Amino acid sequence: MFPSRRQSENLVVLSERTWSYAQITEATETAVRECLTRAEEDRERGDGTAAMIHENFAFGILMGWAAITKGSTVSRDQERLEALCEKAVEDNECPTPHGPRN
Repeated sequence: MFPSRRQSENLVVLSERTWSYAQITEATETAVRECLTRAEEDRERGDGTAAMIHENFAFGILMGWAAITKGSTVSRDQERLEALCEKAVEDNECPTPHGPRN
C-alpha cells in the first residue's frame, strides 16, 4: 500500500539525516523496551497472543539493529540488547542476531 497524500506529507526523508551508531542503538533500546512493556501489559490482561506479538516486534527490532550495525557493533551494546530481548530470542529459536552463542 502506498501512503495517502497526507501521510506522504508527514514522512521524514531519512536521507537528509545522519544517524550515529549511538543514536541508532539508543532508538533501538527505546523501541525494544516499549514493545516489551506492552507485552508485559498484554500478559497482565491475559492476552498471550498480543504479548507474543509485541515480543516478536522487540525481536525484529533487535534483528534490524544487528543488520544495520553489523561490523560496527559494540559487544556490550549487543549483550545489553540481547538480554532485554532474551524471551523473544528464545521464543524465536534464534540464539542471537549474529549467530550462535559460544
